[in-house]
Amino acid sequence: MEHNVFLCHNSKEKAEVARIREQLKQREILAWLDKYDFEPFRPWQDQLEEIIPQIKAVAVFIGSSGVGPWANIEMREFLVEFAHRKLRMGLVILPGCPDELIEKVPRFMRSFHWVDFRQQDPDPMNQLIWGITGRKPEPQNPTPNPSPQAGRG
Repeated sequence: MEHNVFLCHNSKEKAEVARIREQLKQREILAWLDKYDFEPFRPWQDQLEEIIPQIKAVAVFIGSSGVGPWANIEMREFLVEFAHRKLRMGLVILPGCPDELIEKVPRFMRSFHWVDFRQQDPDPMNQLIWGITGRKPEPQNPTPNPSPQAGRG
């Protein structure tokens, strides 16, 4: 199965990232998440080495727990991949993430425009999908524009 995006995250934020993965799945975006995509009975490090060259986009999540030690290693490896093949990547700020934790993310990651789930405008899920696919999605529930004739009798 070919995944659209790798969800790099601190394990302390896994539940929140898994919820976002489900929302992406509902929008037909296949997201790789260790909890669901590691094959049993095989070393997970070997599996990471296999998947990294295949991934087309990376969302590096940062929440109130900061970047975890393995997420930091993965993020730095994806930066190397970016330099080689220009994969799509960026930070995804989870609700509750203080600004000072963002400042601790490596400078090269902070240079990408990020998606901020602490804000609702613009819609962070649409922003995330745009970042992953390179195509700006249509708003999910556009409000109809009232007809200029409405209300006239």
